[in-house]
Amino acid sequence: MTYKEFKTRIEQEIRTILGEEREIKYQTVHKLNGISYEGISISDEKERVLPIFPLETCYQEYSKGNICMDEICRRLASWSKDDVSELDRFVL
Repeated sequence: MTYKEFKTRIEQEIRTILGEEREIKYQTVHKLNGISYEGISISDEKERVLPIFPLETCYQEYSKGNICMDEICRRLASWSKDDVSELDRFVL
């Protein structure tokens, strides 16, 4: 699966889990240490923006077989519901 296909599948799965009303955006994050990464943010119906999740890291772990698509989507959906306790697993 290419990275582009991965992004499309993630978005479809998140919309299935959380509903069509969520706004999903892809953003490039530039960190102070010079590292940049593409992430995904999910806004709820209250226009509250939640953290940007490092999508490239998720893709790398998926490509290596370390995590399945369902688990990635479950975690993203969980985090977007205010449970960010597992967020550090994918932070660069």
